[in-house]
Amino acid sequence: MDAHDDPEPFTLDDFRRGLELLAAESPEDWWGGFHDIDHPVGNLNASLCDAISALPDALDAPSILMLEVRGFGELRLQTPEVELRELFRAFSAIYAAKGETAELEWANLAITGEAELGPSIRMLGRAEKRLVVSAARTLLHIDAKPPIPGEPERLERPGVAFAANPVAILAMRQLVEAIEERESAGVRQRRSATKSKYAVAIGVGMAMGAAVVLATRKRR
Repeated sequence: MDAHDDPEPFTLDDFRRGLELLAAESPEDWWGGFHDIDHPVGNLNASLCDAISALPDALDAPSILMLEVRGFGELRLQTPEVELRELFRAFSAIYAAKGETAELEWANLAITGEAELGPSIRMLGRAEKRLVVSAARTLLHIDAKPPIPGEPERLERPGVAFAANPVAILAMRQLVEAIEERESAGVRQRRSATKSKYAVAIGVGMAMGAAVVLATRKRR
């Protein structure tokens, strides 16, 4: 599962870790942490669709779903999973309705440098991330099933399909790094708050103790 031109091998554990973090993300949030990548979420989406399509039950799919995205390429999904098929169709419908407007909004952002994303960009982003999150959860569900003796790990074929796209690998690694840093920052913040509360409690206790000693001395 090596990525082309990637200095580090992309292992099955790397793939599994990325899926675990993606599955826990909210499609309503803007996913940050990407740098020097064109279409990071789009590459994740396309490669996760490829990974899903590499599962053995893909042959049971009633049809292959396809979507041509301007400036990116073709998305393909072959799966009998109803939820994934519905999310793919929903994304395709929103892209057909809002794709050109989103491109204009991106072009405007590049010119103005504004940080506020346009409504079409947000709408498309949510639809795409719902598909990404659902695909990650589906793959994890497959991975949780008992292994078949003598057969490769259940994520092996999907992992190979995903790793065929080095941009998707880079996007997943950057997203994992950003999420883990965010989680570490949250832990550090909670520890700092706990220490502050502890210090305040100690200070209050010492003050109360000093007050009691002073009152005793006065009574004497």
